[in-house]
Amino acid sequence: MIRKIILVLSLITAMTGCAKYDLDEVLLQRSEISMTWKSEVQISYTPLTCQISHSEHRNEYRVHDDKIGNWFVVKCSEKPSYVGQKLSADVSWTTDSNIKHGTNLEFSVEKMDNTGLVWMWNKSSKIGLVIKNL
Repeated sequence: MIRKIILVLSLITAMTGCAKYDLDEVLLQRSEISMTWKSEVQISYTPLTCQISHSEHRNEYRVHDDKIGNWFVVKCSEKPSYVGQKLSADVSWTTDSNIKHGTNLEFSVEKMDNTGLVWMWNKSSKIGLVIKNL
């Protein structure tokens, strides 16, 4: 009986350990505009093949490739302005097989730099964003 309990606890620990998202490694080390979901890069901005836009009035950020096959859109409740800020956002993005949506997700601003890049994190959905205030 004790062996079964130990086995079950070991399996639970192993299963929960596999789903971890290392915020520093997966998101904060990124230097380009991008979106990650569950540790996987969904789209990364490349100047030669992608477009970006930012509506300051709507607090909306868009990134898409030139074929508009891969993209993400983030509409924030307010402008990301300082590290530690909490805000809500609606996010839509493409995956290999469909389009995903997240509505009214809480993000925290984890990092900013002097070029306008903003690193944002949503813990519950494991979404990491690097956007740019243009």
